[in-house]
Amino acid sequence: MKNNIATRLAIGGMLAAFAFAATTAAAAERSFAERKALFRSADRNYVFVALHRASWRDAPENSIPAIEAAIAMGADMVEIDVKRTKDGVYVLSHDQTVDRCTDATGKISEMTFEELGRLNLKSGQGGRWGRPTDVKYPTLEEALRTTKGRIMVNLDHCWNFQPDMIEMCRKVGVQDEVILKGGGGVKRVKERDFGAEPWKAVESGEFVYMPIVAIDENDAQGLRKLREWSEIPCVKVYEIVAKKDLPDEGNPAKLASKPRLWINTMWGSLCAGHDDNASVKGDPAKDGWGWALDKGATVIQTDNPRPLIKWLESVGRR
Repeated sequence: MKNNIATRLAIGGMLAAFAFAATTAAAAERSFAERKALFRSADRNYVFVALHRASWRDAPENSIPAIEAAIAMGADMVEIDVKRTKDGVYVLSHDQTVDRCTDATGKISEMTFEELGRLNLKSGQGGRWGRPTDVKYPTLEEALRTTKGRIMVNLDHCWNFQPDMIEMCRKVGVQDEVILKGGGGVKRVKERDFGAEPWKAVESGEFVYMPIVAIDENDAQGLRKLREWSEIPCVKVYEIVAKKDLPDEGNPAKLASKPRLWINTMWGSLCAGHDDNASVKGDPAKDGWGWALDKGATVIQTDNPRPLIKWLESVGRR
């Protein structure tokens, strides 16, 4: 009898565990679906947290383990960088060379993917403090298949091959989960970076495109570029770089169309000094992330996601 009871209890516990896991997975899936829809909605209360080069504090930057760590912590988005090998394979890397992130040297564009595959990434951001790991450079396709249905993606450093990014995203089926971006004015982006036919994918709403605009007080060029982009109806998200301040007249969040505002807080030169470091060491509301919220940011890209998520939850913005 005791054995039967123990067996039933064990089976019951296993079933409960399976049910909990299934419920958790379903909840996570619903949560991702909600956030994905929320990003394109008019809601401006929820603040999306984007991880710079994925969660590099937990794994090598721009790697699959770093993406998995970002998903596990409940982040909304990973920002990843794209490069192309000599034989035309798109891989994740911020740098043009392998020097910082491996123990080797050389340009990625001059290596085949097979040659790149012989290298191991260093931990974190590499450099002199990075430790050797067994993690390899991932392909863009591998990364997108990892993120699909789990976390949104911002593709960076890919403005020279946007049509190929569109093709790859369509192949994997993540068009509505990806944000493309780049610098430059409207004419250059539409004609050089995309081309007429690929740009239709942005105009139709299939893909989100986010222009990067550097702007500061008395910045005529930045204001001119902002006004130029504000006349393109399909552009509903702006990434702003502000070294000193972000005046109201140069703030996309003040436009009549009420687009999303993306602010980077990794370094002070991107957010008028109100960076992650100021937030973690001081008062986030006064010294750091609070500045971004005051400017109307609804996406913050960060190198310190855990304290940012915790703080946003504490102020009711997540």
